[in-house]
Amino acid sequence: MKKLYCFVATLFLCWSYSAVAQTFKLDLDNGEFFGPGHAVYNETGIVGVNRFVDAEVRNIVLTGPLTGFVQFFNNGADEPNVIAEKLQNGGIVDGLASDGTLINENGDTALRLNFSDPATGESADVMVIPTLSDLTPDGSEPILPDNGNLTFNPTVVADPADPTKVVHFKVVFTTGAKTVPLSLKTQKGLGGGVDSAGPLKSGRVIVGRLGDYDQDGFLDGKLVQAENAPLELVVGRGNPIAQKRPWTSNVPVSPDQAAFLTLHNLLTNYPQAFEAAMEQQDFEATFEHLQGLDDGILALLGNFRRLLPALLSSKQVSKFEALLLNYTLHLARLSVIRASSSLDRSAILSSAGKVGKHRVRKLQRELQREVERAMKKLKFVADRMNSLTNA
Repeated sequence: MKKLYCFVATLFLCWSYSAVAQTFKLDLDNGEFFGPGHAVYNETGIVGVNRFVDAEVRNIVLTGPLTGFVQFFNNGADEPNVIAEKLQNGGIVDGLASDGTLINENGDTALRLNFSDPATGESADVMVIPTLSDLTPDGSEPILPDNGNLTFNPTVVADPADPTKVVHFKVVFTTGAKTVPLSLKTQKGLGGGVDSAGPLKSGRVIVGRLGDYDQDGFLDGKLVQAENAPLELVVGRGNPIAQKRPWTSNVPVSPDQAAFLTLHNLLTNYPQAFEAAMEQQDFEATFEHLQGLDDGILALLGNFRRLLPALLSSKQVSKFEALLLNYTLHLARLSVIRASSSLDRSAILSSAGKVGKHRVRKLQRELQREVERAMKKLKFVADRMNSLTNA
């Protein structure tokens, strides 16, 4: 995997330096916020899940392999104002948090939460917005490489339109994998914590993605977050939170770059996700991971369809090699389909109680074997692509 990441980094290094003067944009396509804990969203009545409106992150500068920053921008009450500021009840649209903190209006993620904590009866209308970062000299939001994942590291404030209750903290969004943590109260041995982010139980692994899934020649993916809400937050103090944010962009990416990024994402992040889901016997999480793996393989097949004609015409690969890579990806997908079939049968039989337990365990072992086969085939494709590139 180290060689694969080095090649991905080299591709992005060459591309990003040639485009250093450009700025790019991420379009956040809906997405979901989970938690904190069992919070109830006041406008929908839904427990633990808030759906986002479309949003965007503007003026992204890329300076190296999966590295760069979101420029800081604030023009006060003038447009563009961030969506969360406009949605919040009782807030003033002036480019500031209620304690006077400047909002980075390029990070327009639409993160506004109108929720209640049924355990305490507390309720708040909170906007969570990026601010001046203390990690960079000019306050821009850093984008840092993390083992081949794209990672955003904003400094944010949770603002319930009351300057005495504003909370400053840091968060991490990644195209890699994140684990829903235990409540901070549980971690400290205290009572009253909720060990889930909405329907996502503590220990659940959520996985992002990175590549060119829609085959339009531009980078796309999914950012995920999983961590604890601050203990000082007005609602759900210390309970887990999580996010899933699908996105598209205007960042150009070639089919070979996209294939390497997706292969790395699948091989690096899914083994731990499947291990956690199997250990917890979480059928829902396992299904989600199988779907993510299948989506990734379909994206790779699309990348190869666009890439192979050029490779064949340039004689970089033989027709046999091209067919072998394509065939191996199809075999990997067949393993995922078989694993899904085993999962379906396990879920059905598990409802039969003790009578079906032995058969359920057997089917789960079958599922695990098929996932391992799929991963081995993806690793074979990655190794072959590395050898072709380095030849």
